[in-house]
Amino acid sequence: MGKGNLKLFIGGTTQVITDVHYLPRLSNNLLSIGQLQQKNLTIIFQKDMCKVFHEERGLIMSTQMSANRMHIISAPIIIPKCLKVSSENETQLWHDRYGHLSYKGLNVTPTFVLVFI
Repeated sequence: MGKGNLKLFIGGTTQVITDVHYLPRLSNNLLSIGQLQQKNLTIIFQKDMCKVFHEERGLIMSTQMSANRMHIISAPIIIPKCLKVSSENETQLWHDRYGHLSYKGLNVTPTFVLVFI
């Protein structure tokens, strides 16, 4: 359905994998070794271990082969959050309503003169 970036929390640090394909009905995420190699990562399969290295940051992740000959990485996905700040300050509300009138101008009490004819 699309592509995006995936943030994983692996070994105490956040790792970002870019251009990940989104498949909504897939129960597990699949990580392509070829795609990791295109990102200039080094993947080493040795004995029953798979290790992924970054040339500057060193070892990024490692995993042992499971019984069905798969290398499984259990890592929580960091879901982006959108935060909104709101204020209950009535002075700020009127400052915004009056086109950002100065706070000093808000404190002036208006004088109304009613003239009856």
